Amino acid sequence: MPSVKKSQKPLSHKALDPVQPEGDGQAEAPSGRPFTLPVNAVFQKRALRFMADLSGLLFPGETENPAAATDEGLNAALAETGTLLGVSRAYVMLDEADGRYLRNTHEWVDGKIGPAMHSWPLHEYAKDIPSLKPLMVGREFFSGHTRDLPRDLEMTLSKQSVHSVLLVPLLQEGSWIGLAGLDSCGRERDWREEETAILRHLARLVVVALERRDYLSIRWKFARIRGVLAEDQQEAPEWRERALFLPDNDLSLLDIERRTILNALELFQGNRMQAARHLGLTWNALNRRCKKLRIEVKKRG
Repeated sequence: MPSVKKSQKPLSHKALDPVQPEGDGQAEAPSGRPFTLPVNAVFQKRALRFMADLSGLLFPGETENPAAATDEGLNAALAETGTLLGVSRAYVMLDEADGRYLRNTHEWVDGKIGPAMHSWPLHEYAKDIPSLKPLMVGREFFSGHTRDLPRDLEMTLSKQSVHSVLLVPLLQEGSWIGLAGLDSCGRERDWREEETAILRHLARLVVVALERRDYLSIRWKFARIRGVLAEDQQEAPEWRERALFLPDNDLSLLDIERRTILNALELFQGNRMQAARHLGLTWNALNRRCKKLRIEVKKRG
């Protein structure tokens, strides 16, 4: 399998040739020696500063919209990563709730190519990229040239004019939730250990940022339903009392979310639309959360 190669003699850092995002659906045949990032004292100083500042981008202060704040931070972190390493594209892709699809959720491009998240935002594992997960099982990262990859990945990446790719899995409690990646679209690229280390560091912080986003979202929704139950004077007094004494501890976010959803469903007598509205969710989002938390919603006769 292709992997990160040992340091080679650096080449001059020339600008990447302009590449159309789709074209005829095939990446142009690479010519000459693969590009290798020059690593010197200036780069190392910039890399150290970047890694020190990364947590500030990914962990914004508490806000009423933690999802939007986290998205903004992720996009900023990808922009900083892509600029530092001089790549064509830096991105984060996450599994959909059912695990059948991989969605391009966050992306930065260098301006010479089009955003893949607009032209091809969703990949079906079984149909489009069946070899991706088996290829990355047990690996801390994967790097290679498009022409050397399994046929399904070669076709998918060629349609986006990608010549070389560096991928790092996103793991939450040991389980795959997606990946972080870098693309080289102008020419083939041999990835240095320094680049791999930077992407792996970014991937670890992305997982923490996503967990923090979910944590803050749950707390915000929890506080909102607490306020709704406490302030609604037309509800029974016992509901107002229950709202005031809902647990505040952070021992189990899933337990808190489950209890919050159950309380909302009970309050609105199983009416999912009303419960979703008061929890700040869409009807579909509430259904997905119920499936994940194994909450059975019984229809009222």
